[in-house]
Amino acid sequence: MKYKYRMEPLDASVSGKTVKLRARLTGDFPGSPVDLDYTFTLANDKITSLEIR
Repeated sequence: MKYKYRMEPLDASVSGKTVKLRARLTGDFPGSPVDLDYTFTLANDKITSLEIR
């Protein structure tokens, strides 16, 4: 693994089949720390799409 990091969840919400998670990644990578927003879409208890911003 090139970089080591730790992810800390900051906020999460669920609306229907959409899960939104904001998390802070801290580690030995350039630009650390960074906050990322994850949006998961679920169907049949599986992730059908994932968007990271």
